[in-house]
Amino acid sequence: MGKKRVLGIVIGLAVVLALVTAQVSAGPYMGGYLKRSAVASNSVLLDVNYQETDASEIPSGKWLGGVASVAGADGLTPSGWIYQNGVSLFSDNDVIWAPQAWYGGPPPAEYHDEPAGDGDYVAFYERIDIGSGTVFYRLYAYPDFSHFDNDDPYTYTWYHSTDDGNFLVGRQWHVDRYFKHFQFGVESNVTINETAWEELNDNPCYYDGSGWRYTEGRVCNGTSSWITWEGVYAYRVGGVTYTGVNTKYTSNDQVC
Repeated sequence: MGKKRVLGIVIGLAVVLALVTAQVSAGPYMGGYLKRSAVASNSVLLDVNYQETDASEIPSGKWLGGVASVAGADGLTPSGWIYQNGVSLFSDNDVIWAPQAWYGGPPPAEYHDEPAGDGDYVAFYERIDIGSGTVFYRLYAYPDFSHFDNDDPYTYTWYHSTDDGNFLVGRQWHVDRYFKHFQFGVESNVTINETAWEELNDNPCYYDGSGWRYTEGRVCNGTSSWITWEGVYAYRVGGVTYTGVNTKYTSNDQVC
């Protein structure tokens, strides 16, 4: 596995002991979550694209990632597992797809990575499903608007076994903080502050058994991005606030 691919697969999680905030090595992160009471779901979905980002201005060795993260559970009880579906943009304009599963902090317990187009693609739809003892990841990559308008993506798939029965969506209070069980955001291995960049999160939603649902969204940065717990351990995505990140525009179901 080449150096770039090793960098591309790791979207960091931080772990704390006894629910006391203590950062472990992780990347800068800015995300969002759906503000509603926690519910069980078997599917989550997020569209990512890189808008006006000039990949050539991203310094070598750094990557810009768009990622969907969801907690595994049995009913409303979290298991401690976190499932992520992400894409990472590099300075040569290559995009690497990096689905993975975490338990107990880095490194990921399950992961996969492969090339999946470039930063000029108009959309990357990241979908995660769970059922019958399997977590199933899909990436729908649309290279141009002709493919998008005709719903003709390049499709990538990967799966692995699980003991979880479902995902959790929404937020839940535990001990002394809110856990946001389904998150969508932007992350890098190292802060990219040498140039301006854009990353769009579009249509973050979950399936409730009859249709895809959208609810009010809220921001969580890398120090408040708690996503699940297991026993006395609490986990969050990222772990470090992505400084210098501001919203360019928002609407009911997207943020750039």
